[in-house]
Amino acid sequence: MKKIYTILLVAIIAVALGSCRKLALHGDFSGMWQVLTIEYPDGTLVESNHDYYYCFNRNVVMLREYGNKYVIGNMVYHETDFSLQFFRVSTRYLSNWGMTMPDSAPQVLDEFVVHFTVDERNSKHMVITSDEGITVTLRKY
Repeated sequence: MKKIYTILLVAIIAVALGSCRKLALHGDFSGMWQVLTIEYPDGTLVESNHDYYYCFNRNVVMLREYGNKYVIGNMVYHETDFSLQFFRVSTRYLSNWGMTMPDSAPQVLDEFVVHFTVDERNSKHMVITSDEGITVTLRKY
């Protein structure tokens, strides 16, 4: 009888510890990353005021401005690159994270997709470059 209670107790503990917990899907890529610099193809370097963050979790990205609003989008991640997809987003707002559109683009886009290549990454530092040649340097926050 004591053996049955022990087995039952171990089973309950195993279920309680292993259920409903979703761990980071992409290792150290997941988490909050603070924008440090944005370098444009023409050589212009913009140092961030440290108020802008990329937050990656599973298949979702949140672009967050400290103390203000945020934008949530879908993410498709691979080891060396990732794509972000946003809906009903302001083109001017995205420029704070190194995503730009031509001046002829409407101020609000129904859908916007951007692709980044991961140039460097470790658990505390990451450098990404968009298809437009914009390089964003980030640190893990």
